[in-house]
Amino acid sequence: MLQQNKNPQMDTNVQYISNTTCVSESGITDLENLESNCENSLIHQSNSQQRKTNLQAISNDNCISDSKISYSESLDQKCESDCSNISKLIVSDIGTVDKQNITQMQESFQTNFLIPNSIPRDSYNHAFPTRLRSKILPNGEICTRDWLCWSDVQQSFYCAPCFLLNKSDSKASIFSEQLGWNITRGWRKLKDRIPAHEMSVLHKQNYVKWKSASRAALRKSSIDNLLITELSTETSNWTKLLERRLNVILFLYERGLALFGSSQHIYDPDNGNFLGIIELLSKYDPILSEHVKKVYESQLNKKRLQVHYLSTRI
Repeated sequence: MLQQNKNPQMDTNVQYISNTTCVSESGITDLENLESNCENSLIHQSNSQQRKTNLQAISNDNCISDSKISYSESLDQKCESDCSNISKLIVSDIGTVDKQNITQMQESFQTNFLIPNSIPRDSYNHAFPTRLRSKILPNGEICTRDWLCWSDVQQSFYCAPCFLLNKSDSKASIFSEQLGWNITRGWRKLKDRIPAHEMSVLHKQNYVKWKSASRAALRKSSIDNLLITELSTETSNWTKLLERRLNVILFLYERGLALFGSSQHIYDPDNGNFLGIIELLSKYDPILSEHVKKVYESQLNKKRLQVHYLSTRI
């Protein structure tokens, strides 16, 4: 009986220990699961941060690339604009020069029309003899033929001074004609034609004029340049005079003052507010002073000026 009574108590103890062990094992399992979840969460956060960092780097790279592309495009546009402006100012091909255009003629005197290193073969498949670019002087010195030039547009050789300065085609050589010595004539004949043209009297005269005109154009001291400069200065002076006249009229108009008096003569006390203010300003303005002086002398000598913009009638 005692043996039978002990067995239930022992069984109860064993069951309690077993349950406790199960609970402990379950708690350990939960802890392990919790640690695993934390690790996964940390890994997930780390991966997310890494992805954000990569996206930010890619975005920065794209911004840098976009800025580089934008900067490159702006440089290309600037280069194209500069090249466009330069092509408008400089005549680089003698075959495109319009002799009736004074501006192009002035630019052509400032341009060195050089022969490129590569000249295409002629219609007979003959190469251009490079020795014709220069000549040997009697003293043995080698001199470049600076008058000989090539046109890519016309595919022809020209004599720059004769082409630019010849006005009559009766005495002109082939090198001064509009088509020049083109590719269909062949390059082999040039070894005789170039020296013959170079020794002609007309070429020598044109060459001297061409050199003088080129030096004057580079110094901007030619007659045409001087006339253009003088015309530009005169235009600017008249513009400034009209601005001063208009400002004086507006000044008097805003204050309701009369413009002219009983006289229209310079330095007359009765010539009114307009001429009086003009006389005052002329003491401090060189352009206005010179103009007032001319008007005063013309009125004093009773010589009518063509226009002076200081009278009641314009």
